[in-house]
Amino acid sequence: MSPDLVIFDCDGVLIDSEPLACAAGAEVLAQLGLAVTAAEIGRRFLGRSAAAMQAELERDLGRPLPADFAARCEARVLEAFRGRLQALPQAAPRPPR
Repeated sequence: MSPDLVIFDCDGVLIDSEPLACAAGAEVLAQLGLAVTAAEIGRRFLGRSAAAMQAELERDLGRPLPADFAARCEARVLEAFRGRLQALPQAAPRPPR
């Protein structure tokens, strides 16, 4: 029997995008008046749903996040990825022997 779907999760193996994504989220939140660090974003929200993250952040802020919050975060993350995302050293091609 063949699988219908194979998922390759290479984050942390080939690249490490989480620090950039967390920093981008922290930058967007700072623009909205909530000072959190990238490390705090990672600790509190990695592995959680976007809805759970948004609900918790809205409690922290004491008000709803803007309707375009997710779009702002996505744009900032993509900008960071385009400019700074790199392969991890162990993922670099090795010269032939």
